[in-house]
Amino acid sequence: MPTPTPAATPTPSPAPAVGPGTAVTQTPTATGAPSAAPTPTAAPALPDIDTEKVFHDYFDVATGAGPGTEVIGRINLERNRNVARSPIPDGYTFSVVEDDSGGMFDLHTERDRGGRLFGVFRVAEGQTARTGSYSLRVELRQGPTVMARFTAPVSVAPRTQWNIYYDRAIEFVGKHGRLTGRRNYNDAEVAALIAELEANDGAFEGMRFYSATTVVEWEAIGARVLGNELQEAANRIGGLGRAYAEDRRFGPSGQEADRDRLRNAVYLALIAYVDHFPLDDFANSGALPYGDRTHQWLYSDPISGAAVLIYRDLLADVHRGVQRASDTRERLFRLLQYVNFDLPEGWRMPSDVRYYLPGQLAESSGAWADGNRHHRMRSWAAMPVIWYDYNRPLTELPWWYGDYEPFASENTSILPEWEPSGSFADLRVWLETNARYAARYGQSGISPDGSISHHVGRRQDLAFAAYGFPWMTGTTFEAASLLAGTRWEVSDATYDEAADFLLFAYPRLIYKDSIDFQATGRGHYQENAASYGSGNLADGIETILDAQGAGTVMAREAELAALRAAMVNNTHEQSGTIAFWVNDYLVHRRGGAGETPWYASVKMQSARTRGAESFSNNQGFHNGSGVLLIKVDGDEYNDSRHRWDWHALPGITEELRTDRIPKQSDANEFNPNHLAGVASNERYGLAAFQYASDNTYASAAANKGYFFTERYVLALGNDVRRVRNTDRSNGESIITTLDQAAWNTNITYRLNGASEDSVVRKGADVDDSFRVTGNSWFHQDRTGYVILPAGNIDVMLRGGNSVVDSNPGDTGPDVFHLAIDHGRDPDGTGPDGEYAYLLVPNVSASRMPAVVDRIEERFEIVNTAAVQGHRYADDSAVLVQLAFYEAGAITFGDGMTVAVDKPALVQLQKTSEGWNVTVQDPMHHADESAIAASREFQHILLPGPNRITVEVNLPLRAGTYTYETQGPDVRFVDGQTVRVVNSGDTSTLTFELPDSLDAVAYDYRQELYAGMPAAVHVPSG
Repeated sequence: MPTPTPAATPTPSPAPAVGPGTAVTQTPTATGAPSAAPTPTAAPALPDIDTEKVFHDYFDVATGAGPGTEVIGRINLERNRNVARSPIPDGYTFSVVEDDSGGMFDLHTERDRGGRLFGVFRVAEGQTARTGSYSLRVELRQGPTVMARFTAPVSVAPRTQWNIYYDRAIEFVGKHGRLTGRRNYNDAEVAALIAELEANDGAFEGMRFYSATTVVEWEAIGARVLGNELQEAANRIGGLGRAYAEDRRFGPSGQEADRDRLRNAVYLALIAYVDHFPLDDFANSGALPYGDRTHQWLYSDPISGAAVLIYRDLLADVHRGVQRASDTRERLFRLLQYVNFDLPEGWRMPSDVRYYLPGQLAESSGAWADGNRHHRMRSWAAMPVIWYDYNRPLTELPWWYGDYEPFASENTSILPEWEPSGSFADLRVWLETNARYAARYGQSGISPDGSISHHVGRRQDLAFAAYGFPWMTGTTFEAASLLAGTRWEVSDATYDEAADFLLFAYPRLIYKDSIDFQATGRGHYQENAASYGSGNLADGIETILDAQGAGTVMAREAELAALRAAMVNNTHEQSGTIAFWVNDYLVHRRGGAGETPWYASVKMQSARTRGAESFSNNQGFHNGSGVLLIKVDGDEYNDSRHRWDWHALPGITEELRTDRIPKQSDANEFNPNHLAGVASNERYGLAAFQYASDNTYASAAANKGYFFTERYVLALGNDVRRVRNTDRSNGESIITTLDQAAWNTNITYRLNGASEDSVVRKGADVDDSFRVTGNSWFHQDRTGYVILPAGNIDVMLRGGNSVVDSNPGDTGPDVFHLAIDHGRDPDGTGPDGEYAYLLVPNVSASRMPAVVDRIEERFEIVNTAAVQGHRYADDSAVLVQLAFYEAGAITFGDGMTVAVDKPALVQLQKTSEGWNVTVQDPMHHADESAIAASREFQHILLPGPNRITVEVNLPLRAGTYTYETQGPDVRFVDGQTVRVVNSGDTSTLTFELPDSLDAVAYDYRQELYAGMPAAVHVPSG
């Protein structure tokens, strides 16, 4: 977007003043006789006084500014925010008592129409601003009493900090369509809107809100209608601002008369808009929809953008005494500071667990610690331009200040460590507090496992794309770039926090350029998931790198740049297994160091978590219901999602309904069960949960386990039951989907030990059901599917047009769907009540018979209601993975016995020196009775220690071992121990896991750490 002219800072005549409204009083105070050069003075002998709190951080003016030019930055009284309740005494005046500028500046005491008091510096009569840094000692007096004494630092430089910021802000507005209402009017449309505004005193035609000025009148319009009208009017104003910046006729290259007319039309529109806006108690007003009041950028963004684009010329008009320009500026102050910083009453109370810890307010994340901060940042970044005052706080609203109770009693504020003090400094604080960390379930932010959540009112969501990614990149760092090189440059820590988050999570989630759509949040259906690495991630990293100031030192800059290059060049590889335990999500992958790459993941739901959100016109109802993905080529689920039957997501066990899938958000009902866990030693991992749903659309329940080994993924299920919708006349089968993916090659299969292949040609319309009585396999592209039935079962294979497209308006490649059919009414017993299958990556169809032989030889599987898992032995390698749904024991065929004293995930991996042992509490130490009694979404820990005892008939070396935390913050914490007691060939391992006794050690995040896996290596005894 072209930069509007003029480019120079307006140079006013000695009067009138530029204030936060029209100045009605001004008292000049001479600072000394003119001098050719600054005269150094001794250090101030008089001490500072702060009886009256004053904001005086910084002032500057351009080199060469002549007499009467106002210095940017005003002395602001902190009590200006309270003038309506506590008027400032008439006798208050500012004066300079010490001056090393040689009398270069006069100081004036001014009040605006609201009664606020300001100290205003101007270049003195007979003076010209000379480059340098000056310190003026100033007093605020009430008669003979000194109420404040302080130093005002005044800088004279070729370009002011505001001008540097403003030029960048113009470009910032041009990047964000919301700031110009997403409107691009042509000449004729602009002319018509100008005429309309001129004829209607700033009102757009056909909008009822222009006739309303009271709550009764606004409510009579209706909340939805009023909200739509106010948004439409704001967007039109934003579009007119864009026209002022770039239109052929009305833009910078147009005729001055046309530009003047457009600018004055915008003044009229802004004044009328604010005068008829329900501003009083905006966030709690029933006149507007709740979603609009909590997403206030819908109104403030276009207004802010238009204001920025006209602002230099608006200032020039103010300096020339144009009353309408001053009135416009006063309206902007009034609207933006209230709309942008108003909070619903409940959001500013300690009881709001999304933002606060009632018992530790100072350790809370603070208000607006959520993914919408990047939305709010657009208008916030515009406000320093509009304020044109380094020392005026961004808002006067009382709850942001340190005297707001009950936060004040705990020596904190609703955004800990901040209260407003000046526009530029305030913006920096919001940027530097962006990466806030969640402390409990029900809070937005980054969790200890490295996952990120935004919508947390009923369950924790997983939002690595929608919300999470732009929150930690995008607009945040575009705003940070506006401050680069200024005295408010954002700290190195801000960049380091973003780098740590990106480098931990996204390399694990992105495989061959596509991001795992189950981790994206509400963007799970978007096409950009297919090119997320080279697109979103690369662009986000570039934004962060470009935002740095000359003095920024980012500890992991080289790593971040290398990740970006790998994504752009499609050379990224990653190996390992990561347990995102807070969100019941596990990623397992291979690649690099000579490994053949492949990717698998599972996303589950529990009483704590939900699947990727679905509250738009998409089909994500079953997201997170045990979705098991496997990728080799990387494009298996990219475009195919647009051709899917979304009743049958890979890995889930549910009824294969044919009706329209409801929006997930329609009922906000999820899995009521607490048992869900993921465990990993960073090389291998397992997951298990009790699937069910309170939503009446869901029909099934089951125990579901997932076990990730070097070459395979084993999926086990039992107690598969229909629990709902038994009376549906057109009820369909309960099925477990092995896969639904892009159909890239012929499907080859052998059933029941057959010696010859059967083939289904790619793209054919197939809808077959097979009776499976013995081990069988299917193969497509480079993935094999091995089915290990416990008895006679049915398997369905659908492809082509036989797969019902849940979104027939979209297009995508042919897909195939492979599933185990449990029948219409499974009751949890018999072969139809369970399943066992393996996913085999990087295999050809010709190799599948040998693969099945190897599986039959190497795997010993257990699949009961009490425990699921396997023992896998491959030469000297042994891997045991078990999901215990209750206390109990299991003995394998070779005599190996593993027992636990409570529900647990247990993994034992044999090494040359001993065993890697991993344990996780899938209940997350939940106090189920207390949680049920609370009748709200929260996770309450059982009192006392969280301890799991594992007994195994292996001779392990006795002793006490420590384990590190998992996730991005790897460290040892006191009490993270495993005590091993050996008695002959039997060893008892007692794992001390995080609990409420560890609150301080875990920075009051013990609820989120309670489900963290513990992994130790124990030598043989």
